[in-house]
Amino acid sequence: AVTFACRSIYHFQFFGTIPTFLLMVLITTTAFLLAARLNALVVAILGMLGGFLTPILLSTGQDNPLGLFGYIAILDAGLIVVALHRRWFFLAALAAAGTVLMQIGWAVKFFVAEKYFEGNKILIAMAVLLGFNALYLAATGWARFRQQANAWFSGSALGLAAVALGFTASFLTFAPLAQRPWLMFGFVFIVDLIVTTLVLLDGSIVPAQPVAGLAVFALLAFWTSQSLNNELLNAALTFYFVFAIVHSAFPVWMRRRRGVTFPLWGSRVFPPLALVLVLIPIFQLAEVSFLVWPFVLLVDVLAIGVAVLTASLLPVLTVMLLTLAATGALIFKIPATLTGLPISFFLLGVFAVFFVAVSAWTVRRLKPGLIGKTVRLDDDALQPENLAALLPAFSAALPFLLLIMATLRLPLANPSPVFGLALLLVVLLLGVTKLFSQDWLPAVGLVCVMALESAWHFNRFDPANPTTPLAWYVIFLAVFALFPFLFLRQFGNKVVPWATAALAGPPQFFLMHRLIAAAYPNPVMGLLPAAFALPSLLSLVVVLKRVPAANTARLAQLAWFGGVALFFITLIFPIQFDRQWITIGWALEGAALLWLFQRVP
Repeated sequence: AVTFACRSIYHFQFFGTIPTFLLMVLITTTAFLLAARLNALVVAILGMLGGFLTPILLSTGQDNPLGLFGYIAILDAGLIVVALHRRWFFLAALAAAGTVLMQIGWAVKFFVAEKYFEGNKILIAMAVLLGFNALYLAATGWARFRQQANAWFSGSALGLAAVALGFTASFLTFAPLAQRPWLMFGFVFIVDLIVTTLVLLDGSIVPAQPVAGLAVFALLAFWTSQSLNNELLNAALTFYFVFAIVHSAFPVWMRRRRGVTFPLWGSRVFPPLALVLVLIPIFQLAEVSFLVWPFVLLVDVLAIGVAVLTASLLPVLTVMLLTLAATGALIFKIPATLTGLPISFFLLGVFAVFFVAVSAWTVRRLKPGLIGKTVRLDDDALQPENLAALLPAFSAALPFLLLIMATLRLPLANPSPVFGLALLLVVLLLGVTKLFSQDWLPAVGLVCVMALESAWHFNRFDPANPTTPLAWYVIFLAVFALFPFLFLRQFGNKVVPWATAALAGPPQFFLMHRLIAAAYPNPVMGLLPAAFALPSLLSLVVVLKRVPAANTARLAQLAWFGGVALFFITLIFPIQFDRQWITIGWALEGAALLWLFQRVP
């Protein structure tokens, strides 16, 4: 205080800026030495206050960041030495707090005024922030080496890292800096690595690593929503993936190599977050680079790796839903006038095959006992084991929703792109049925196919071009009708696959009847239900001959095929005849039914 008065109140000639500064530094240094020598904590605190007040009291109003923060770094180093020597560890936290206040004060006064956001002057601000992060990281390592590691040092270092990330959020509000993502997020990456290193040094602050990851992804989300364009997309995808890898792999490594228990969400949440960020440019940009999709596939693979290493299928389910959402967003960006094969259909098929295959592989790795086991939709359906077995089914069934949306949006006169992909999904779904013995899946597939066919038929069908849709209706009918017969040994004691095979006929008949009536009107439309009755009757005969009488499911199988056959036979009369002939026809059918009752149980 006397030294300050000599300069600012009395203006003595000797007390220029440099002599006064050196004298204050000498007083501060002496205070630290006396505090350490005499074990006088209050002297150390007074010396620290004087040390931080020195640049404020002697400020000339000119910007000199290297001189200012060089002095603060020396001051912090002295306080750290005293704190370790006398075990006054909280002094490190006080020094870090003072440093942060100096950084904020300097930024408020000079950052905008001196245009640090232009050119390479930003490197000075970044060097200051990183320098103090490195200083306190070194102090934490030194304290650990001296076996004096404690929360004051680790907390101080984490606080400075948090301040650096906070400054980055402020930097990104300046357009020149927001257009330099390699520089800005390279800086963020270094800060993130400092936090990771701190966790390695001090296992008691383990939650800091995933929390830092959430902060980093928040910065990425802010920048993506405000500043992303096609020119910056490659940088964005790179940092999404890099940060997802770091924050997904590090917790797993710590658990496996060092036995450190991380929060379970610490590794599972980041691949889905990366995909959430991808959705922003897909919705935001008019055109999205094709590079987005290999990136999506890489993040999916990362999530699958995390799922296998952490024995949890939740990351796979989450990224599957987000991937389908991304593909759906691309479908909505297709021009409404497009009539050919959009690239999004190809991507949807690729991701559907990928997730079905990967889900089945993951289940085989994590829950091998589920292979060949029936999973029923009962009160235990939400158990982890059941969800694991349902995951491949979800992978094949959910894309149907996107196909229906695409059908309603696009004027696809030729349904082959949509129906071809639907056929692939049906084959995948039936493959999952075969693998996991989930006998209800064919019914789900039939409902999905009928919803898709109806969406196209009632909105896009043109009677002038009936051949292609008619062929597809026949193909879908054949796939569902033949499936249980191809795997009779496996599904011989089931009911639902056979019921699905029987019920595949009525909805296809409904569409085919509308198609033929519009495109091929004729006086013998009764032949159509008669033709549909034949497969059901043939199936009835096969079940009678191939399924043993002792099989408890045999009666239900016969009932389904017999009932559907009778349904089509009954339809012949109102479709082909009128007035009294309908009544006579139904009477004859009733007599035939009484005869059939004696032959078939």
